[in-house]
Amino acid sequence: MGSYEPSLRGTALRRIVSSYNPWMVQRTLNAYCALAEPERVAVDAAIAGTGWEELLAYEPRHRLTEKGFALAFA
Repeated sequence: MGSYEPSLRGTALRRIVSSYNPWMVQRTLNAYCALAEPERVAVDAAIAGTGWEELLAYEPRHRLTEKGFALAFA
């Protein structure tokens, strides 16, 4: 577990990072990548300018899997 300090509209924030965060990003990316091209274009248009573009373009180096009730690198 660790932390990072992003900013939102010029205000510094401090966030705790755990394995849950990359797991949720991975789930979002899985859903986005599963969309057909026209659906992805529609999502891209809907989120344009929100800051989500960078997240949806992210390609993780490692994948997480569930092992029992824990998360582990695949």
